[in-house]
Amino acid sequence: MSETFHVYGPPGCGKTTYLSGQISKAAESRGNEAVLVASLTRAAATEMASRGTGLPEKNVGTLHAHCFRQLGSPEIAESKIDIWNEENKGSNFRLKNDANLSLDEKKLEGKIYNHGNGDDNFAQMNVYRSQMIPENQWIDPVVKFYERWKLWKDDHGFMDFTELIEKGITDTWSAPNAPQVLIGDETQDWSKLEMSLFRDHWGSRAEIVMMAGDPDQTIYSWRGADSGCFMDHEIPEGNKRYLKQSYRIPREPHKYARKLIQRIHNREDFEFSPVDKPGSVERLNATSKNCNRIISLVEEEITAGRTVMILGTCGYVLYPIIKRLKKEGIPFHNPFRLTNASWNPLARSKKKVMPVDRLISFIKPDEEEWGQSATEWDAGDFTKWMSILKQDKLLSRGSKKLVAGKKFKAPETWEDFAKLFVSEEEAQRAIGMDLDWWEKNLMGSQQKKFKYPLHVLRKKGGKALKESPKVVVGTIHSVKGGEADTVIVLPDLSPQANDLLHKKEAKDSLNRLFYVAVTRTKNKLYLCNAEGLRFQW
Repeated sequence: MSETFHVYGPPGCGKTTYLSGQISKAAESRGNEAVLVASLTRAAATEMASRGTGLPEKNVGTLHAHCFRQLGSPEIAESKIDIWNEENKGSNFRLKNDANLSLDEKKLEGKIYNHGNGDDNFAQMNVYRSQMIPENQWIDPVVKFYERWKLWKDDHGFMDFTELIEKGITDTWSAPNAPQVLIGDETQDWSKLEMSLFRDHWGSRAEIVMMAGDPDQTIYSWRGADSGCFMDHEIPEGNKRYLKQSYRIPREPHKYARKLIQRIHNREDFEFSPVDKPGSVERLNATSKNCNRIISLVEEEITAGRTVMILGTCGYVLYPIIKRLKKEGIPFHNPFRLTNASWNPLARSKKKVMPVDRLISFIKPDEEEWGQSATEWDAGDFTKWMSILKQDKLLSRGSKKLVAGKKFKAPETWEDFAKLFVSEEEAQRAIGMDLDWWEKNLMGSQQKKFKYPLHVLRKKGGKALKESPKVVVGTIHSVKGGEADTVIVLPDLSPQANDLLHKKEAKDSLNRLFYVAVTRTKNKLYLCNAEGLRFQW
C-alpha cells in the first residue's frame, strides 16, 4: 500500500528546490534507480534534472516520455499528420501540421473550440479522453472524428499522445523499472487520465507517491487539466507540506496577486509570505501597438542591469512589441521556448550553426570588439562566414568548395587569403571585417536572417550576441516557472475569450492566468492598457 504526500508550492516558494532535496534523499536511501520523476513539460523536467539529484536521465521526464519508452517507442500519430491529411482530402477531418508539437512548443495561450473542423474536433476529442468522459457523452461531430481517427491509427499501427497515457494504464503494470518512489511535479495541471496513471495505477505499486503543485496556477484547463484531481484527493493532514515563504515576490506585487486570485471564490486559500521588501505595482500608459513607453522602460531597466519580462495572453499581442525590439536593436529571447525561432532570433545551439554563430565567427579577430580575447580565424570560422556569401563577382572560382573541404586550413599569408576573392579590394574589406560589405554580399536567402543580429551588434556590441538577453518576451503560459526583476503585463484578450467571459469557469481561468503573470516579478510590476478586449485589472 503506497503512501501519498502533497506539496503545495505558491509562486517563488522554492518548490523545485524542495522537490530536488526530496529526490536526493530518496535516491540516497533507496538507490538512484528506485526514484522516478514526472513533469508536465520537457522544460520543467529539464529544470528538475539540472538540480543535481543524481538520478539517471531516463528517470526524469514528462509522463508521456516515460510511457513512450515503456511502450516500446511506438510511432506517434501526431507526427504523421501529412499522411492523415492525404487520406482525408476534401473532408473537414483535415488537421494543421502543428498537431505534432509538444506541450512545450505549442502556442500555449489556450483555444476555444466550436467543433466546426478537424482541429476543433481533434482538440475536443483529447479533452474528453483526458477527462475520462465516456464516449456516449461526447457531442456527435467529435464522435465521428474519433471513429475515423482511431481506425486510421489502428490501420497504420500508430499511437497518439493521449493513447500513450491510456495504454500506460491498460498495458503496463508499474512505472518503468518499478520504482519505489514516484514524484510528480506541476500536478495541478494534470488531467484525470494522467493522474489516474501516475498516482493511482503506477502509484499503487510504489511505496511513496509525492504530488507537487499549486491549484491557483492551474492554466491548462483547455487541454483537460483538472486541479480537483490534486486538491480533492483525500490524504492525512500530516502528509501535506505547505511551502509558505516566497523567495521572489515583494510585498506590493504579493498584495496585488493575492487580491487577484481571491476573485475566485471556490478555492482553498493557501497563504504565503512575501519577500521583505516593498517592490512596486504601477499602471503603464502603453499598449502592445502604442509601446513607446514600454520600450523606454525596457531600455532603462536593462541599462541598470535588471532583467525584464514582457507577457501577453497570446503571440499576436506581442508581435508589435517584438517588431519594435528588433527595430531598436534590443536583444530578447524566450528561454522557455528555445525551439521557436521567432521568440529566439539570437539563439545559439550546440547541434547546428546558427546565424549568430556565423556573425561572431566573422568578427572573431576584431581586437576593438573583443580585446585580448580576439583570435585569428580557424578553418571552421571560414566555413561559417564564407559559405553564406554569394559567389558571383566576389569569391574566386572554387573558393566555397575549398573552404568547405575537410582538408582546408586557414590561410597563413595575405597572398593565400586574397586568392579566395576575385580582387584584392574584396579581400581587403573581408580581412577588415567590414560589416556593411559582409551584409551586402550575403546570399539573398540569408539577408533576412541577419538583419536583426547585425543591428544588435552595431548598437550593443559583440558582447550582446554572446550574453543571454536580459529581456524575455512570451505568452503567460510559456514562462510559467520563470521570473524577472521587472515584469510588464499586457491585458489584451482574444475575441473568443471575450465571448466566454459570461461563464464563471472562463473568468476563473483568466484570473489564474494573470495571477501566474503578475507573480513572475522579483521587484517591479507594470500593468498596461489594452488595444481592445481586455482583462480587468
